[in-house]
Amino acid sequence: MTDQLPGRRADIVRPIREALDLYDLAPDVERPTRPVEAMTEAADRVCQQVRATHLRTAASALPDLIADLTHVALAAPSTEGWRALASSYRTAHDVALKLEHRDLAALALERMGWAAERASDPCLAAIRQY
Repeated sequence: MTDQLPGRRADIVRPIREALDLYDLAPDVERPTRPVEAMTEAADRVCQQVRATHLRTAASALPDLIADLTHVALAAPSTEGWRALASSYRTAHDVALKLEHRDLAALALERMGWAAERASDPCLAAIRQY
């Protein structure tokens, strides 16, 4: 049974990995978006799910959340949107680390730094370093 564990972990993080790869693509003009405030709340909820060790629930929400926030941050840049995206990247880092995907955790931190720069928020940069 434990032989299947690495495969199940990979299945959980694969959509997150794919979402992290979209960071520098032009926004999809056809993609419907939610208000930044709603996505910020969603990012906070997903972070809380990770803290409560509901990793599968958090991991299933992260890809769409990251894609939505990436779209909004690129299409209509705002400090709030970039902060929420950086927070989601940090949550992706936490999920990846807990599921022992260190390469993905490192990639998520790189993306967090990228979003933090655009948010012009030194606190986010400090959190990334921590």
